[in-house]
Amino acid sequence: MDTTLPQEYQLLLQNASLALGALIVSAFASYWIGVAYIPVFIIFLYIGQYFKKSSSEIKRLEGVTRTPVYNLFSETLSGLSTIRAFRMEDSFIEQNRRVVDANSNLYFTYWAASRWLATRLDLLSVLIIFVVTLYLVATAGSVGSLTSALSLTYSLMLTSMVQWVMRSVDRTDNAMTSVERLLYFRQIESEDTAGKIIDELTARDPQ
Repeated sequence: MDTTLPQEYQLLLQNASLALGALIVSAFASYWIGVAYIPVFIIFLYIGQYFKKSSSEIKRLEGVTRTPVYNLFSETLSGLSTIRAFRMEDSFIEQNRRVVDANSNLYFTYWAASRWLATRLDLLSVLIIFVVTLYLVATAGSVGSLTSALSLTYSLMLTSMVQWVMRSVDRTDNAMTSVERLLYFRQIESEDTAGKIIDELTARDPQ
C-alpha cells in the first residue's frame, strides 16, 4: 500500500490533467463548445459520485469477505493431518466453497458496476463528439480547417481519457479503503493476556 497509493495519486493527477487539456483543446474552435460542455460535466460528476458510493461499499465488503478465504486456507494447511485423521475433508471443502462464493459474488458485482460506469461514460463521450461535430458542420467556413481537425481529434481522444480518469479515481479510493481498515485496526486495544496470566499465577502462588 505504501508504494501503490502514491502511484495511484500520480496516475489520477496525470489522467485528470490530460482529460482537462483535451477538453480545452476540443473547445478551442469556439467558446460555445465550452459552454455546451458544462451540462455534460455536471452529468459526469453526478454519475461519478453515484458510482463512487456504491463502489466503495462493494469494495469494502469484498475485502471483508476476502479475509476468511485466506484464514481458512491457512488453517487448512496447518491442520491438514488432523483434518484427514478425523475425515473432515468434505466439511472443509464445503466451508471453502462457501467463503469463496461469498467473495466471488462481491468481486463479480464490483466489476459489473465498473462496466455500468464505463457504458455511461462512453455515452457521455459520444455526446461530446456529437456536440463538437454538429457545431463544426453548422459553422462550416467560419472555423479554420486546422482548428476544426484539432478540436475533433481531441474530442475523440476524450473517450479513453474519461475512462482512465474514473478508473484512477476508483483505484485511488479503493487504496484509501485499505488505509481506513489499517486505521480501524490501529484503534483496537491490544489484549494484555501476558499480564493477566502473571497476575493469576501470582494469586495462586502460596505465600
